[in-house]
Formats: sequence, structure tokens, C-alpha cells
Amino acid sequence: NSGTLQVLNLETGKTIHFPNSYSYGYSSIDHYRYSSNNKFLTFFTDVSFYNGTLQVLNLETGKTIHFPNSYRDRNSYSYSPDNKFLTFFTKVSDNSGTLQVLNLETGKTIHFPNSYRDRNSYSYSPDDRFLTFFTDVSDNGGTLQILNLETGKTIHFPNSYSYSYSYSYSSDDGFLTFLQTNKRTVHLFDLQRQKVIRTISHQYEIEKIEFSPDNQYLTTFSKYPGSSTRGILKFTPVFLRDEDVFTYYTSRFTPLSTSERE
Repeated sequence: NSGTLQVLNLETGKTIHFPNSYSYGYSSIDHYRYSSNNKFLTFFTDVSFYNGTLQVLNLETGKTIHFPNSYRDRNSYSYSPDNKFLTFFTKVSDNSGTLQVLNLETGKTIHFPNSYRDRNSYSYSPDDRFLTFFTDVSDNGGTLQILNLETGKTIHFPNSYSYSYSYSYSSDDGFLTFLQTNKRTVHLFDLQRQKVIRTISHQYEIEKIEFSPDNQYLTTFSKYPGSSTRGILKFTPVFLRDEDVFTYYTSRFTPLSTSERE
């Protein structure tokens, strides 16, 4: 499952080679990956089971940065959309490990031990200013971390529900929503002011959270127990004043219970 990876510069005809590189998989993305701006190439050497040395090759300078004991899985590392950062895991055990955030311009890393490692365990904001991930996960609950990639500072929220759909960014990069462990409470976090500005509660578990296309409203939906279609749909204005009242709608105009009306 290993061989010598050759990188040929088609303009100069020169090659750089890397012995003992990982060479197994159904597609090229299984064992190497280019950044979308074609400045970097990532691949693994010295692989044993799911661990190996992650190599980050700067295609302009020919220099590499390497990270031993990295988790070798194509879903566990990725470039940020603007190619300024690379995220990957080291020291993985079961579903947790150390999340590494590499600044590709400076070569410096920030690391977060005991981070949750899963297919969709972290996410970049659309404008690449924030990275969201979980630490200290147990029984679907954990600490939601919001990393400001410009300052390196984090804000964390314990007792958050740690599943891929449990948080989402607004398309204008202004807000982030996330669920509490009980799945009945969603928080609206203002990324500019760095604080929670709205808390929306349901009587039953929330199954859908979505911003309107203009980011003016937040929609949350919870189903009645035992029902496949009926439930509570709430439309919450994002810029709601504290003294305003939420508007409630129900699927199929189902009457609200006393507790829901309250």
C-alpha cells in the first residue's frame, strides 16, 4: 500500500519524489489532495493502519511541513475554502483526537485536544473567518467551540448537541445557530458581537433549523411524538426586539397545546 509519490513540474520538467508514500484507494483523493489554488499538495507517508505522517508540500517553494501520527482518512482533513488553513487530526483514539488548524501562510498551528472526530465534525463559516467544532463529547453532548481564525481566540458552549445538523451558519456570515443537548433549545449566536442574542425553545425535540434566504427569519420545527408530519413550526425574526412575541405556526393547522401557547 505504499510507493514513491512523484510530483512533476510540467513547466520545468523537474520532479520531487517522496518514498514510502501511501498509495491505496479507489480514487486519487484517497491518498493525496491539491488545494483549490494549486499552491499546496497534501499526502501521507509512513502509514500504519489509519495513522501516518501528513505531508504538506508547498508547490511554489518545494518545501514540506510534516505532522507525524496524523489520522489518515480523506474525510478527516480539508482545506478552508480560501486555502489559508488546513485542518486535520492527530493522536486519534476512537472518535476523538487532537484537531490541528494549520495556517498555510505562516506554517503555525493551533491544536485542540479531545476534539470530536467524525465525518462532519467541523465546519468553516462561508467567509472563512470562523471554524466550528466539538470537544469533550459524550453521549451526543459536548462543548461547541467557535474559533476566530483571524485572532486565534475561541468561545465555547458546554452541553451542546454534537451532531452534524445541530449547528449552521447564515449565508451572510452574520449568525450561527446551535442546539443544546436536550435538542429542544436552539441558540442564535451573533458572530460580530460574539454573543447569544436569541434562545428559542420547543416542547418537543427540534428536527429542523433553517435561515430564510434573506437571513431575516429563523425557522425551527419540532414534531409531535408519534407523528411523522405534524408538529410545531416557529418563525423567529432574527432582529427581534426583546419585548416582541414569537409567531407560532403548526403543520396542518394543528391546535397548539396550552404550554405551546404560553
